[in-house]
Amino acid sequence: QQTFNRSKIVERAVHACGSEAFGYFEVTHDVSSLCKADFLSKVVRNSRGIAMKFYTDEENNDIL
Repeated sequence: QQTFNRSKIVERAVHACGSEAFGYFEVTHDVSSLCKADFLSKVVRNSRGIAMKFYTDEENNDIL
């Protein structure tokens, strides 16, 4: 078991098929009925297949 575990360690390709974008997020409509987060309470909540990180005055939030 030890030999098998240490014999060959292949480095994983992180986010091999993904893409990256950097920018600013601005809420354009009131979505307080869809989301409880203060920084989003003022766009549609369906974020399937996307990961975002928000740096806000209150805290940092990850949406996966």
